[in-house]
Amino acid sequence: MILKILLLVPSWNQFVGKSHWVMVKEKKKWEKHIWMATVFAKAGGRLSMRWMMPARHKRNVVITSYRKRRIDFDNLCLKPVMDGLVKNGLLKDDSRAWCESKVTQEKCEKDEAPYTVIELANV
Repeated sequence: MILKILLLVPSWNQFVGKSHWVMVKEKKKWEKHIWMATVFAKAGGRLSMRWMMPARHKRNVVITSYRKRRIDFDNLCLKPVMDGLVKNGLLKDDSRAWCESKVTQEKCEKDEAPYTVIELANV
């Protein structure tokens, strides 16, 4: 399954010195956008019913962040993204026992808004 999310994977710098609630707000935003992308994919007929069931298998997750400017990989904050996938039932858990994740960054076109593509596949 491929989901296109119109959000930018956040940088840890956004959360330095901020309260706990800033991260909670970011997680909720990702949960909502992942849910909307899943429903949109289902409505478009591109998603089988097995993806709407709670995850029972280990899954590969490839997250590609399309950005205007690349940032350090250790500065990408995937916590809200992975928690959104778990909350929406697309992953059973974000531990290594249930998912293998890979993250890449690409530069988007100058006239294009930044976005994130999440690819999920059963192992």
